[in-house]
Amino acid sequence: VWGRFEALVSDPNGKNRVAFIRYAVAHLPPRATARVLRRLAKDPDTEVRSQVGKALRRAKIREVALPQ
Repeated sequence: VWGRFEALVSDPNGKNRVAFIRYAVAHLPPRATARVLRRLAKDPDTEVRSQVGKALRRAKIREVALPQ
């Protein structure tokens, strides 16, 4: 995952970035999940940002701040 991290978070297809969020929540430890969510919290796609917010609430991660 980390070798492809930049490619995954900058994929031109928002659905692939949302899939990466789901993968991170399901398979990565909390610290790694927070890294993924932190990076995608500033995504230009509103659906991706919405999924980050949902993932944060489900994962109960408090160290990632969402932009206003």
